[in-house]
Amino acid sequence: MNKYYVLVKVSKPLAFPPICPFTGESMPSAWVTLKHIGNVRYSLIWLLLGHVKNTYNKASLKVKASERFAKLYRKVQAMKWISLLGGIGVTVLFVELNSKSPNPSNLPFLGVLGALVGSATFKAYGFILIKKCHISNISSEHIEVCFGSEDYASSFCKLNGLEYEARR
Repeated sequence: MNKYYVLVKVSKPLAFPPICPFTGESMPSAWVTLKHIGNVRYSLIWLLLGHVKNTYNKASLKVKASERFAKLYRKVQAMKWISLLGGIGVTVLFVELNSKSPNPSNLPFLGVLGALVGSATFKAYGFILIKKCHISNISSEHIEVCFGSEDYASSFCKLNGLEYEARR
């Protein structure tokens, strides 16, 4: 399955086609913010010398989406944090209650494990939701946006005077 990549200048205002890139519904009225954070890169030479090369980059892009999809994506993002904070809160509560018992156990710490599993599950579901349109790479001047549909990529490029590249 081909994906279609478009290089977008960071400071350029963008126009979007009247189609949701995630669901294919016409006339999207909501916005979804796509975020991408570049990582710190380590090289063996830098590590041996005790230095780290910091190539931290952060980018976000607001994309027009259908109202239904935008609500679903926001709920998934909220549930990621609610499950993490809720699991930690339950763990703290159980530790407090467990500390007063004559035979304390390590069972309350399963709440932290449950929080991490729940948060990771919602994060993975969020990645699955935005698979059809996401930021794939960041440089100092450009953001590379990946689209799952050739029709959407071509109409996006025509509106903004850009070119796209098909890759596997």
